[in-house]
Amino acid sequence: MHEERQARIIKRSIVALIVLFIIGYAASRSITFLRGPSLAITNPEDYAVTNEPLVTVRGTAQHVAKIRLNGREIFTNEQGIFEDRLLVAPGYSIITITAEDSFHRSITKTIHIVRE
Repeated sequence: MHEERQARIIKRSIVALIVLFIIGYAASRSITFLRGPSLAITNPEDYAVTNEPLVTVRGTAQHVAKIRLNGREIFTNEQGIFEDRLLVAPGYSIITITAEDSFHRSITKTIHIVRE
């Protein structure tokens, strides 16, 4: 009898550990979805001044389904890094980057640039 009781306790403990592991894993994966998309622009800096007609726009995006540069869809690599070249007119230009996740939540960053 004592051995049966110990076996039952061990089985229940193993089941409880498996259930806790599944709940923990599901919670850790859910946090990604709850946060929404993130977007960081590394180049160019806001209010940059350039004399080049082509500007390289570079940054990282996490938890995104789509990313757009001035309304045109661009793509990230496996690490979430994106890079694209943009032709800017002389004078003042505004560059808009919008990232959207699969739940249609979006974040937008705006960069101001002056081409001399």
